[in-house]
Amino acid sequence: MMTHGLKERLPAAKRLFGTHITLSDPEVSAVLSRAGFDFVLLEADNTEASYSALRNHLAALRTGGVPALVRVSLISENHINRVLELGPHGIIFSGLNTADHVRRAVSMSLYPPEGTRHFNPLRSVTYKIEEAYELAKGENESFCRMIQLDTAEAIRNLAEIVRVKGINGFFLAPGDLTRPDGSPEALFGPDTGELILGAAELLRQSQIPLGVSLLRAGAGVPEYWLGLGARIFAIGSDAGYIADGARDNLGMLKNPEHSLQ
Repeated sequence: MMTHGLKERLPAAKRLFGTHITLSDPEVSAVLSRAGFDFVLLEADNTEASYSALRNHLAALRTGGVPALVRVSLISENHINRVLELGPHGIIFSGLNTADHVRRAVSMSLYPPEGTRHFNPLRSVTYKIEEAYELAKGENESFCRMIQLDTAEAIRNLAEIVRVKGINGFFLAPGDLTRPDGSPEALFGPDTGELILGAAELLRQSQIPLGVSLLRAGAGVPEYWLGLGARIFAIGSDAGYIADGARDNLGMLKNPEHSLQ
């Protein structure tokens, strides 16, 4: 499987820009793969995407030469193995709160003896069955593994989590972050803000890449995250681009100064 240098680029890249794909039609990936993004983040569990839909998205992105990260929240060996066998370039594990949880998830993405990933590679080694063993061994090294910090508990345990071997970076997604009192909050409160600042500083000191997942980026938002040391940005989504484009066009047509009115 080609990596397009995604994992290799993380430590040294000044910035990487990607976007989210949430819709099931692979034509979306075919279009966005030509927009100039460094990577695409595919949602596996928070949308209606099936394994077949993910496979078709990945095929379209591979044709367009854009690496794909798949974000998963269901951490089971069967699910992780099926997602990995579809051939993404990396995975983002979400919903993990402790170092033990993270260690178990990372193990599921590594072939033995380093981990517990099932050995039955087909699509993930582009059907080169006769070379499967050597290609699979190489994937342990080339595959990109990232962790999304979703909860106050995960952030408080970050000092232990960063010591888990095999992690290539972390993502923060403010829209998914659960406040210390247990309630979800998409906007920053004083408590979530302190958690984010602490996490960003720890990752900076540990020299581990930090990414941020945002469905929208208003004025000052990218600058805020750049100030925290974020270098990987997944911003916007396919559904958002469609909705924004439709509203913009309709607004133009309904403008009183437009000749169609």
